[in-house]
Amino acid sequence: VEQVIVFKYFDENRNMIGGSLQGIQPNKERYPGKGYLKQIFYNSDATAGVNVTVGDKADRLIFFEAPIDMMSYYELHKEKLNNVRLIAMEGLKETTLARYVTEHIITNSESRKTLDYSKSLTYLDYILKNTTYFEEEKNLGVINIAVDNDNAGIKFINKLQERGLKFQIDLPQKEL
Repeated sequence: VEQVIVFKYFDENRNMIGGSLQGIQPNKERYPGKGYLKQIFYNSDATAGVNVTVGDKADRLIFFEAPIDMMSYYELHKEKLNNVRLIAMEGLKETTLARYVTEHIITNSESRKTLDYSKSLTYLDYILKNTTYFEEEKNLGVINIAVDNDNAGIKFINKLQERGLKFQIDLPQKEL
């Protein structure tokens, strides 16, 4: 038996489509590395993640590696957050980023209902190659990446930039 926090994620119809567990008691022996249980529910939608909209609508999207990171960021910046969607990717997953960026761009609810989210990277590539969405001044601040300031986080940012995605970077300062 282990104490955990359960994070559930839902689709636009409020159906649960996934979730994850985050241990709250350290156990370096059982979980080498970070020392805590971190587990995605079996059969979770691989393109989804825990997400919360602060305000009436989401004008900006901020992406995090984990729900705990998202919660910490919210606590540190809650006075400045309005009309923003906070999204935990459950790792550094381009597919999750692509899902929510595509969903954000496609505002026609009928189109959104017919999207196959497993093809989100294809949709995002299409948008990047065939539209000027990310070249328009008003859209330059829509996507914000707030991942860990480590090798994996930097590699993820570089990969997104190589894809041609335009975004703001909000990395925590490295500890000395």
